[in-house]
Amino acid sequence: MTIKTWVMLAFAMLAAGCASVPPSPMALAEAKTLRLDSVNVSVAPNAQVSWIVAEEDVYKEKQAAGTISKAPALETSSLALNGDPNAAENARVAAVAKSPEGRAILNQKISDRLQTAIEQTLKPELQSGNRPVTLEVTVHEFAVPSAGQRLMAGVWGGQPVIRASAVLKDAATGAVLAERPNMTSAAWAGYGWAGVLADQFGDDLDVRLVNGYSRQYRDWLVPR
Repeated sequence: MTIKTWVMLAFAMLAAGCASVPPSPMALAEAKTLRLDSVNVSVAPNAQVSWIVAEEDVYKEKQAAGTISKAPALETSSLALNGDPNAAENARVAAVAKSPEGRAILNQKISDRLQTAIEQTLKPELQSGNRPVTLEVTVHEFAVPSAGQRLMAGVWGGQPVIRASAVLKDAATGAVLAERPNMTSAAWAGYGWAGVLADQFGDDLDVRLVNGYSRQYRDWLVPR
């Protein structure tokens, strides 16, 4: 089976899962009475986060600030002994990313990106109403495979995926108006040499991911 076939199969499975999702509780006329005042995005404490590019950025920032310990134990890790010249550095990056401070930085990056995407996508649809509402989104999974993963492991290196729960509330009373738990959205990514090179001409994978989630949620919430 070709890589293209595997990717198409993955999207088909996602589509099949979406087919069982109940319709939005909003009628179009009701949706048009709403005004989106705020979007609050958080990452769940037990969320599954895998975003190597951002993890490396966090490591470089802390390295430049001189706040990273060399952690001698990592220098002689079993990975390094297996002949991987980058094992020690990769281990340090992973350790920083998993630290409370590193995880907080990653979570903030995810929250900021998703909040911006949702505001840009949803506010144009919910801006003329007279009933203020707030949207609370909790991210449960955020996975963005690196170029190396997609190059060496192909489609098995992982697909960009986000899973998050969204709750729309009346801003004045806190009453829940619409709830969409555990909505999963995937983004297209290139695999192999040709695919990874082609990706350089499009949006970053994390941008595709949050934009895709935002559009999917908008299309669910506001009937066409």
